[in-house]
Amino acid sequence: MISFMTDGLGILTDSILSVKNLDLALLYTLAVSLYSYKFEPWEGSDDRILLSLVTLLFAFLFCSALFSYFHYGFSPVQIVRGGRHLFLFLSYFFLRKVSVDDVKWLFRALMVITAIHSILYIIQVLTGLPVLMYDLIAEVDPSTKILRYYNYPVLLPFFLFITVLFGINRNQRYIFLTFVLLGTLFLTLGRTYIFLTLFCLFMGFIINKEASQIIRASVILIIALLPFAGLIFDRFAGEDTDEDISVVLEGGFVDKVGGYSRGGTMEYRLAWVFERALYLSEQPLSENIFGLGMISDGQSEVVDAMYDFHIGLINDETGSIAQLYTPDIAFGNLLTSYGYVGGVILLLLWLRLLIVFFKQKRGDELLICMFLFLLHNILNSISSDTISNTANLVFPFLLLPLIYDGNGINKQIVLKDEDHTY
Repeated sequence: MISFMTDGLGILTDSILSVKNLDLALLYTLAVSLYSYKFEPWEGSDDRILLSLVTLLFAFLFCSALFSYFHYGFSPVQIVRGGRHLFLFLSYFFLRKVSVDDVKWLFRALMVITAIHSILYIIQVLTGLPVLMYDLIAEVDPSTKILRYYNYPVLLPFFLFITVLFGINRNQRYIFLTFVLLGTLFLTLGRTYIFLTLFCLFMGFIINKEASQIIRASVILIIALLPFAGLIFDRFAGEDTDEDISVVLEGGFVDKVGGYSRGGTMEYRLAWVFERALYLSEQPLSENIFGLGMISDGQSEVVDAMYDFHIGLINDETGSIAQLYTPDIAFGNLLTSYGYVGGVILLLLWLRLLIVFFKQKRGDELLICMFLFLLHNILNSISSDTISNTANLVFPFLLLPLIYDGNGINKQIVLKDEDHTY
């Protein structure tokens, strides 16, 4: 399930499987949900606000599908094709029933997979060898002069939090793993991604409040960062950094509406959102509520006939600009796929999860790191599509059994084996 929801964890990607992971995730969600509903009665408790938001989002998307049919005139087939991936958050109803032991086993397995993936990613970046399948052409970053790939481990920040905050004071192998994960982090070359990961790690130190651990971890982090000092400086001191900051402060992205913009910069991201928001401001209230219709860019004939946005990524095969989706900023996708009302509901769902795990920050170590991971995802929404993709909710949903057991009793479980390893 985790693999399907995260594009094969960045390893078994859509191009390798020749089928969309999110389609497999949807089939899995439907099949397991039906089975769970019939054979696994729920006797535990829920966070009422969280449950209400999940239910409300489902009701809204159901109404959105009806709106797309009656207002936009989309056929049922077009609506299913365009909206099927929006309903993956329904995995909540069976993931909350997963046993605590299964959750602990799964996270150990995911840590091993992330470690192996990180090592292969480092080899890939430094050598250019195809040790990981990658269906894009890697470009040389102008600031650092090294290859930039985007198939880094999906769960990298989470397990970096685990190793630094709770691992390096237990076992020597976690020190090695910390170096590997940090190396992978900096080789992603994502300035916002790197900065927010380190910021959330700093927040983890504050939450943990263990002076001895902070001192030791800080020393190890400084040593680990030394080999990447030049890389960090070159990446953050590049021309794009000054340009992005000036664009945000001066509002220069507004001038880009009506013309093309270079993808990947803050200028491009803000212009992408602004162009769609400007269009909606001239449309009826109903379209502002539900967005631009439950349809996908894959149905290009319909989409291109309806919309003519000029800012977006260009499809190499068709030469057309993606009208309704961008991987570069979540808020744009919230606007087009969910509208203002649906976007707010989904954002509130993410924020409620953040609050739920924040309340447990003095409990299980996984719960602390999940709070930091959620914080990272929400803050990183200005440079990624994470919170606009309901498939990404499966990871925090999976940790809910650590909070509520079958009797609805709050669980405080510290994941320590006898040898103090995960």
